[in-house]
Amino acid sequence: MLKSMINPDLSGKKLSLVFVIMLIMLLALSTNLMAQVVDYYVDPSGTDDMPGGTSGDPWATIEYAVNNVANPTTATIVIHVSGDTYTLNNDVSVR
Repeated sequence: MLKSMINPDLSGKKLSLVFVIMLIMLLALSTNLMAQVVDYYVDPSGTDDMPGGTSGDPWATIEYAVNNVANPTTATIVIHVSGDTYTLNNDVSVR
């Protein structure tokens, strides 16, 4: 009964090929879902020095953060800005 349900065209090598293709698609999807996120922090009480940019050692200005994040990267970059007043000396592009 089970044999009659299996498509004879998908036997042997063809079935292996379908399995390999499905496995590759699954790996590609799981890699996309586990995309890395890199967090940086800005607070006026911080300093614009490297390495910095961490929650315990934030950068002082948004401009410094935008210009010094680890780039190029395939990770999603998040710059956390504390609630305060900032004065920008240059235009900052946010996407």
